Amino acid sequence: MAEKFDPAGFFEVLLPALLLDRQAAFASLDAVIQFYLMGPTDRAYYLDLTQRPPAVFPGETRYADLTIAIAEELVLPLIAGTLDVREALAAETLQVAGEASVLEGLAAALDGGLSGMDILYASVRR
Repeated sequence: MAEKFDPAGFFEVLLPALLLDRQAAFASLDAVIQFYLMGPTDRAYYLDLTQRPPAVFPGETRYADLTIAIAEELVLPLIAGTLDVREALAAETLQVAGEASVLEGLAAALDGGLSGMDILYASVRR
């Protein structure tokens, strides 16, 4: 039987590995990004890209330049690039607030690794 995807694993394992692997790409982002996982566990994580090396922390920060709230079941489709971001925004299962330039920089740093990030950027700019 296949294991169930744990969205927290993205923030606790995959994202920290991406930050270390792509330090040069993240170096230009001097920002803090807050993520909220909406679902049965309502977890929160934040990326502190102002420190070197950048890191992911559990919990909340009061100093976020960008906030992204996403339903737990949408994390895997976002990672896979199959998420219909416009639909998720309309359904409010994905919410984005803050500086569009930070979201643009995040999308660039991930270098298309999360293809839905480009659409997120477009939604913040409107």
